[in-house]
Amino acid sequence: MKLDRFAAIVMATAATGIASSTVLAQQDYPNRPIRYIVPYSPGGSTTWTSRLVGDRLIEVWGQQVLIDNRPGANTVLGTAAGVKSKPDGYTLIYIGSALTIFALRAASVSEGEHFAPVSRESALVINNVALSAILGIVLFGTLYPLLAEAMGAKVSVGPPYFNPMSALFALPMLLVMAVGPLLNWRRDRIARIRPALVVIAVLLLAALAGLLAFTRMNVLPLLGLGLAPAIAVASLLPLRGRNLRRMPLATWGMVVAHFGVAVSLFGMASESAFSVEKLVAARVGDTVTVGPWQVALRKVQPVAGPNWTAMEAKLDARYQGGTVQHLHPQSRSFWTPPQQTSESALLTRWNGQLYAVMGGEAAMIDGEAPGAGRWQLRLWWKPFAPLIWLGGGLIALGGLLALLGRVASDLRRHVARGKIAWRRERQGR
Repeated sequence: MKLDRFAAIVMATAATGIASSTVLAQQDYPNRPIRYIVPYSPGGSTTWTSRLVGDRLIEVWGQQVLIDNRPGANTVLGTAAGVKSKPDGYTLIYIGSALTIFALRAASVSEGEHFAPVSRESALVINNVALSAILGIVLFGTLYPLLAEAMGAKVSVGPPYFNPMSALFALPMLLVMAVGPLLNWRRDRIARIRPALVVIAVLLLAALAGLLAFTRMNVLPLLGLGLAPAIAVASLLPLRGRNLRRMPLATWGMVVAHFGVAVSLFGMASESAFSVEKLVAARVGDTVTVGPWQVALRKVQPVAGPNWTAMEAKLDARYQGGTVQHLHPQSRSFWTPPQQTSESALLTRWNGQLYAVMGGEAAMIDGEAPGAGRWQLRLWWKPFAPLIWLGGGLIALGGLLALLGRVASDLRRHVARGKIAWRRERQGR
């Protein structure tokens, strides 16, 4: 009898309950040793688990189970060797449940066609490597303080590490992303897209020149604001000279997603370059100006919640002297467990967000005695911060459009094949 590959994979990932398999209940299986491929090097938890499964299989089947360690290429070599083997039920694969789907598709994995350094595939590879490097930077910055604390040291990792280190890979990635969609698959020439490259370069240089002439900001926000319009225009260039009504949905998804990257980049760079912060000790009735906002402290009153009490401020905020909008930040005290927290308040406009945080009563300001009626307020104006979320939404929409386009294309192909098969069958009659 034959045992298909999927059943073999399921058996290899189950250390108990194997004897209950209907297939294994057949008396004529197995009648010779079983090959058990483990795509990891000997040693470690995989060796222990594979030995445990192998011993259990020997007990159930009464046949020898030969463990074959096949490490390499992040388990690809061993998994592919197992899946491409003869599907007679005498080759098992140790993969773990997380790789079941990959194992089922490993037989279709091939080297693929070669592509030139100047091609869309190369752009995708470069960006994937850059994204992986950025993820590694974030992972290291997140875990390092935890490891340091476990060793008795206190370390804080913040924007001074994350921003410049991520920018080392993010900036080249963005430049490649602007050019990649203009390239052909497999092989292309820079000369073919030179006019588009000139347009992108002129926009980038013009934006940088204007920012340098009229503003003063750090290098990273400057580069971000310069790249944002260039990427936005570059994302639309694939539409040039094409019939928009007949444009594939996947292409629209690419355009929308890349435009969303430009929008998010503009929002992040603007927030970093133009944010305004004010920390004040204000009395009731005082007005504080932060960016284009005038914020007045109208009242401070106690409030209570299920397991906390708080002092709540009532703030009246006006954008450039316009209509009054209200903010209610709180300074909370929890008693189960005891801790102090700040409940921030937020006002969102299309061109930015106003944050307000309330602290405790100021102990002493300008020689005043404690309890003089001043309250700590921290206010931020973050221009164009909502564009970060808008860009993220466009990226998600672009991914959805690309997915729908692929599904629709596969459905059309399936329907077409069905019609062809029906016609051939009809002609054969």
